[in-house]
Amino acid sequence: MRKAAVIAAAFLVSSCGAGQQEAVVFAASSLNGVGEELEEAFELANPGTEITMSYAGSAELVRHLAAGAPADVLITADEISAEESGLDARPVATGRLVLALAQGNPAGLTDPRDVGSARLALCAPEVPCGRLARQFLEGPAAGQELALEPSMESSVTDVATKVTTGAVDAGFIYEANAKALGLTYLPLDGVAANVYPAALTSRGADNEAAQAFYHWLTGPEAQEIFNRHGFETVGGGE
Repeated sequence: MRKAAVIAAAFLVSSCGAGQQEAVVFAASSLNGVGEELEEAFELANPGTEITMSYAGSAELVRHLAAGAPADVLITADEISAEESGLDARPVATGRLVLALAQGNPAGLTDPRDVGSARLALCAPEVPCGRLARQFLEGPAAGQELALEPSMESSVTDVATKVTTGAVDAGFIYEANAKALGLTYLPLDGVAANVYPAALTSRGADNEAAQAFYHWLTGPEAQEIFNRHGFETVGGGE
């Protein structure tokens, strides 16, 4: 079933029809594209199940869970957010942050360290993509004084929108997202890969569909889907 549900939709999920099982998955915004294919592949392989994916920034997902939002599986874009959720998580994929360029490369960037005069967008400090962007700006690009105040966004999707609409010259997003959008990008040296951990919530631990989806994520079919969308796989073989 193709859908990209917003967080609010999770509150509206009702019980499925007789014999049907459903699981609600809170997933980091950067998983939006691959999430749809994961959802469809799992439902095809498991007739009678329905996966509802709800996307938002990792920090926002954790806040919603803490506030009692109904979810069975949580997938964040870094281990810090997963730890903040208090859940027992394990990696299902990894990715890389890149500097995506607006169409035509208006700032003429050829080296991501030379971003001083560019109009930039990056995620807020509490968001995984924001933490990684600052790792780059305070490391390999240290000494570059930004002439313009960067546009701070709540999720990688918002940063990507700024880049694709030309509102900024460049933005820090994940390689998988840049590829999906057909954006030219520059790789970043000195920035660690971001790990995507998944965890069952207390509600998900009692949900057979959620348990099956959680274990399926590290199996060969799901890992091949992650890889095809530009993520690095972690294996696991379950």
